[in-house]
Formats: sequence, C-alpha cells, structure tokens
Amino acid sequence: MISQIHIHEQPGSIQPAFLSRCLVWANWAMIINLSLTVLCLVISYGYAEFFSLYSQIAAHLLTIVFAGVFKLAYVLRCFALYNLGSREF
Repeated sequence: MISQIHIHEQPGSIQPAFLSRCLVWANWAMIINLSLTVLCLVISYGYAEFFSLYSQIAAHLLTIVFAGVFKLAYVLRCFALYNLGSREF
C-alpha cells in the first residue's frame, strides 16, 4: 500500500488567498483615501471661499483621518506583499 504524503501548512502561516484579498483591499483603500485626502485639501485651501466654516473645519480634520487610513492601508499592502514573497515595495 502506498502512503500519501500530505503537506501541511506551518502553524501560524497565512493563506495566500487571504493575502491576495488583503492586497486588493489595501490597493483600493489607498486609491480611495488618496482621492479623499486630495478632495479635503482642495476644500480646505483651494476653494475655501465657497464652503462654510464648518465644512472647512470638517475638511481639515478629515484630511488627517484619510491620510492616516492611507498609511494603514500601505502597511497592510506591504505586509501582504512581503508574505506573498515579494521583496519590492
């Protein structure tokens, strides 16, 4: 009788399919948050005279939030690429 050899994943290893989904999610999150950050900067500085003071305050605060989420998405992207075997970020 021929025994089959099963290759088991190491404990704590992450599935490549999950990493691929994380990579796609992170890329989209970066695109969306970059766009929203630029939009907030345009509202805050470019066309401030067309927006109320409350809108400008919100845009200033959201600039920081969207930039922070962009950075988190970039870290997730680097994590996914690293675990998928890429060494270029």
